[in-house]
Amino acid sequence: MENKKDKYFIDKKLCAGCGACVPACPHGAIKYDDNNKVFIDQDKCNGCAKCLLVCPFEAIKKKHKK
Repeated sequence: MENKKDKYFIDKKLCAGCGACVPACPHGAIKYDDNNKVFIDQDKCNGCAKCLLVCPFEAIKKKHKK
């Protein structure tokens, strides 16, 4: 089970821009950038990990807490 305080980011080297994660995010935290890749707005991400579960390229990674 994922911790709700965990945050996630997109590894742009692995992201194919398929967009599977965009509708999976219930908080609207995932958007496209100018290069047709997605990014996660850290202010909107609540750490639910729904994006992580749908990414077919394993491009979504957990941020390490400091």
